[in-house]
Amino acid sequence: MSNALKILELSRRRFVAAGSSLLLVSGRGTLAQSSNQEEIAKIVISNAASVRLFAIETPLEEINSNVDNFVEFDYQSRQQSFDSLRQFSASLDINSYVTDLPTQMSINAGIDFSENAKRSVEFIVAALDDEGLPLVPEADAIEPIGVPSLPPKEADNDTDLKVVIDIFLESIGVGEPGLLTQTISANPDLQQKFTELVEHISNKEWTLVAEAIEWILNTSVVADIVAGMPKSVKRKFLFRLALRAVPFVGWLYTAASIVIAIKSNYHRFSFA
Repeated sequence: MSNALKILELSRRRFVAAGSSLLLVSGRGTLAQSSNQEEIAKIVISNAASVRLFAIETPLEEINSNVDNFVEFDYQSRQQSFDSLRQFSASLDINSYVTDLPTQMSINAGIDFSENAKRSVEFIVAALDDEGLPLVPEADAIEPIGVPSLPPKEADNDTDLKVVIDIFLESIGVGEPGLLTQTISANPDLQQKFTELVEHISNKEWTLVAEAIEWILNTSVVADIVAGMPKSVKRKFLFRLALRAVPFVGWLYTAASIVIAIKSNYHRFSFA
């Protein structure tokens, strides 16, 4: 059994245990709001961190046989997390929850959650509220994600940077490359980080790949993309981010899906 499948099985067992403890906690009815928020943070962040780890640990040479496993694991994880969030929704204060995310990310995912990361989540929360979209989608709205498959290489115009940008945008549901390429051109730090991302992909340094993706998402890049969208497209895009639990786990699910998409389209890079 591969490492990825072992993680899948172990995490599914943990999901069952977490779900059982959740029922006991929610049945007490006397927990303080802060305790409820710590409990829900533990569940949803740990779930998302397991999906992220699955994406990182899936061997590149086994990617074709593991894409469906990842999609199912991600789907089950988000389903359970949103079920948990609905049970606690009456006692959750989203502002307090987001304020405490740096601490909870460190405890439950072992991840350094920067001020930029917190600001990016605050932006998504505010944008969803502005559009009248729910932070916690209904159960029937949760669907398996799609892993993009890029079309065949173009003869002249396919640099590795272009490939990774295309994968990045397709994975988050943005079909217009111009919404990102203009932002990259105007931001040397962002351009450098995408260049580093390509280097990490070339070296198969998958933890660093995930961290670089999260760094990019924690900048103003998503806000810049949203600003360039028509309203109807913006609502659909923001709802897609809600479905990936960005208000509650930051970009963990999103980064995991991009890592899997990069591995699935690895053959598109010049160094493959």
